[in-house]
Amino acid sequence: TSSASASFNIGSQLSAPSLATTSITSSCAAASVSLSSGVTSSTTGLTVVYYSDSQLSTVVSGGTVSASGTYYVKVTGANGCTNSGSIAVTMRSNPTAGITQPASSQLTCSLTSIGLTGTGGSNYSWSDGSTTVGTNALYSATAPGTYTVTATAANGCTSTASIEITQDVNQPSLATTSITSSCAAASVS
Repeated sequence: TSSASASFNIGSQLSAPSLATTSITSSCAAASVSLSSGVTSSTTGLTVVYYSDSQLSTVVSGGTVSASGTYYVKVTGANGCTNSGSIAVTMRSNPTAGITQPASSQLTCSLTSIGLTGTGGSNYSWSDGSTTVGTNALYSATAPGTYTVTATAANGCTSTASIEITQDVNQPSLATTSITSSCAAASVS
């Protein structure tokens, strides 16, 4: 009698798919980010599912999120083996720039400087429309025009606010006439 034998290498087919994850930081004021931008794999033919919980039970529909947090990914290879990882997402929003309303926004002969205060950021830049005129939250306007403050938040995002400063330096009109007193007048008014 004769016998035949065959060998199979089963272990090589049961390796988990490769998976690498990186954190995602959105652009300023982005409405959402795709979790796929935080996932790389050299394994082909993967099924990829994203989750909002570490138990991998709540699926993220469409793989797109709009809130900061930690999300999870599970990849399944053609051989049925899986791998999973986490993706940290930071959503950046623009600050709300503002200018504290001054008591008056009109320069006059007696009010030659108006203090402007920028709000909403951690760094500030003031412009008069053609050039940068200040780099602090406080700026003192001494000429009429539109002043714009750019507020930059700690996350690097920016927004702007503007104020119009006017000027009234017209001298009041004054007319004088000569007065002739009478010969016996003690005074004139």
